[in-house]
Amino acid sequence: MSIITTYPRISSVSGEDLLIIADMSVLGTPTRTVKVSQLVGGGGGGSGTVLEVNGGNSNFINITGGPITVSGTLTATLSAEGTPGPSTYLRGDNQWATIPEGGSGTVTSVSYSTNIAAFTASVADATSTPSLTLNLNGGSTGQFLRQDGTWATVPGGNAGTVTEVGISSNYLTIGNTPITSNGTISVNVPVQSNLTPGAYTNANITVDDYGFVTNVANGSSGSGGTVTSVTGNDGIVMTGSATDPVVNVDYLGTDNYILTAANPDPLIPVSRDSSMNFSTERITKQIYHTTLADIVDTGNGYKMTAFRLNVASAGSTPTITMINNNIGGTWSITRTGVGEYNITNSNGSIFTDNTIGYINNPNITGTVGATTNVFPQATNIRRKAATLISIECFEVGTTTGNRGTSADLGTANPIYVEIKIYD
Repeated sequence: MSIITTYPRISSVSGEDLLIIADMSVLGTPTRTVKVSQLVGGGGGGSGTVLEVNGGNSNFINITGGPITVSGTLTATLSAEGTPGPSTYLRGDNQWATIPEGGSGTVTSVSYSTNIAAFTASVADATSTPSLTLNLNGGSTGQFLRQDGTWATVPGGNAGTVTEVGISSNYLTIGNTPITSNGTISVNVPVQSNLTPGAYTNANITVDDYGFVTNVANGSSGSGGTVTSVTGNDGIVMTGSATDPVVNVDYLGTDNYILTAANPDPLIPVSRDSSMNFSTERITKQIYHTTLADIVDTGNGYKMTAFRLNVASAGSTPTITMINNNIGGTWSITRTGVGEYNITNSNGSIFTDNTIGYINNPNITGTVGATTNVFPQATNIRRKAATLISIECFEVGTTTGNRGTSADLGTANPIYVEIKIYD
């Protein structure tokens, strides 16, 4: 049915008023009536309207802003008198107050309790400046305080008691043994009745297995003797008197110890590292020693170093095995390119214009394009700078195309290098 809007309009609706509604859940949507109270208060989900809200004051809180009939704000403020601040508090009489001077209260009572029977406690002056006192309760000497707070005596047998201590010796004299409760054990060295205390001359002494003297007697007097002569063999110079001789090594004579030393076995080769003694021309004639290698090198007017190069694989940097090093320093070699190597020494600029190098490279290598290679590699060694000696290695083949081509040192055999620096 249609809604008729020409009915008189009403300004207020009560819960008993009827509304006409259409039932949409039933075919044909028949019209029905329903009370307003059924829609609003009868579970229909409606809500009422606050007509007016007003504020009110209490002992501590003032609320202002009412009455509110539609919308607005209620404001709550403290009604306490005084000025609030970080050092004030709100008292029960609704006053802002300052904490009294000192900020501390007053003790009115102190209580205590104890579950330790071995102690008694008491409190003095409990309302002003109290003190708590603990006192021992019972107990006696030798007792201990148990975990349950009472005094107790150590049970018999737990402390342990030595009932007997004995000691014996197969040499010393032992007295007052055994001890069953307490006492002192005495130990004494046996008295040797055949020994007379005192000083002995040139004493003859007998000692037993334990280190004790069992017998002592005076012996016959002896003498220190007198030196009548001393004879020296080759290389020895004798001076002084027969009774006060002076023995010296002969450094100057043709029979001195160097000239009369044993000749070396001709079947045993002499090593360059063998040591040799020599004397200076100074008055003191001190004796020094050097190696045969140093003497030979110095005598020839040069210092010499010899070492062996080993190449692990083609194109790798060789390793140095030192044979003799009279030049000194630490030697090293680096590969700077194909067939090019630099030798240096840790002593710095030691290679003068008088430096000569020798190299023995017995290796042969095959180069791309070569059909046969029967000659050792052509290898040059020369002083390149005061700090540097260079090695340059070239291929030597039977074909024209590869002769003179730079090639790395061969790997089949070790390569020997000798460097001399002349004076």
